[in-house]
Amino acid sequence: MATAIVDGKTLEIRYVRPDVTAGLGDGTENRTDGDTRAWALTDAVDHHAAGMEIRFINYGSFTADTTHRSFDNDGTGSQPIIFSGRNASDTAYENAYLNRGAGSTIFNGKNTIVRYLDIVSSSSVQTVSLSNSRSLMYNCKILNTNVISGMGLLLYRGCAFNNYIESRGVIAHALSSSFSVVFGNKVISKYNGVYYDNGNMFLFHNLIIGNGVANGVYSEEYVSALNLIQNNTIYNFNYGINIYATNNIIKNIHIANNLFHTISGINNPSDPSACIALRMAALQSDYFLTIYGNRYYNCDNFMVDDKYDTENLNNNIECLADPFVHTDVNPSYDSDPPDYSLNNVTGGGVSCKNIPPPVYNWTWNH
Repeated sequence: MATAIVDGKTLEIRYVRPDVTAGLGDGTENRTDGDTRAWALTDAVDHHAAGMEIRFINYGSFTADTTHRSFDNDGTGSQPIIFSGRNASDTAYENAYLNRGAGSTIFNGKNTIVRYLDIVSSSSVQTVSLSNSRSLMYNCKILNTNVISGMGLLLYRGCAFNNYIESRGVIAHALSSSFSVVFGNKVISKYNGVYYDNGNMFLFHNLIIGNGVANGVYSEEYVSALNLIQNNTIYNFNYGINIYATNNIIKNIHIANNLFHTISGINNPSDPSACIALRMAALQSDYFLTIYGNRYYNCDNFMVDDKYDTENLNNNIECLADPFVHTDVNPSYDSDPPDYSLNNVTGGGVSCKNIPPPVYNWTWNH
């Protein structure tokens, strides 16, 4: 039985290929014949277990279907389950392509790692769900091509970093997150970029690109005690960060060092477009609010709110020039792709660099 040292742990290796028939091999070799031939996708669903690395071999696309495939078994801290893409010869990690048709791919198990996979679906629900504690996804590309609904990634009690996540639905969230850490991802959406509820939110160093409507970061239901939204770039929405707290228990909001670009389009005087919109059901006592070091360019307003005072807004500055190297209203890849890195223009990219940390003060609002 093949084993390998993977991330410092000895794991059993199982192979998954798109060019084998289900039920004929034990998955222990990267081959297409014999009893030890690779698994098909359904074999991996049925037989994955703690202490395995499941290697999806990048040898063409896995067959599209309409069935939701769910990996439900748990790993452990010392024996996780790792789902990885590998090149055809199994000599290096490489993103493997899974065209799932209208089906979703669901990772329900604890202590699960998903990496180096390109997963595409037209599901009206989501392309991928990573939905249990102590789970991690990185270096993946997640695309939902449903033009009406269907999010890219549903993330619950996990961590996603360095992924490309896109949804093309006009009423869909690209990423929906609860009790999770979202770090260093590129998120592209026709509607809401990142939606979160039911828990603490940690959103850092993401590039969130819109289509001129809806919200970059949005919550409308249950928002918990700790919300950290920092060092993100949010581009081309009606609202940059739009938070409703209907449960009325927001305790801590930290919105710092974000860059907002082209936040506009809603001219209603009572609810205009803004980089930051905070709304609550009633006045909140004993909350800690920090909105510091943010930058914005080509935006209608910086902030609108209906309950908060503004004494904790510090060092939020409008850029006098475009801070990006190159922007494009169409964020899809083309012959002239956008470059959202900061330029060296005075009043533009220069004003967004080396921002000092905030000085924290408690605010009491009775």
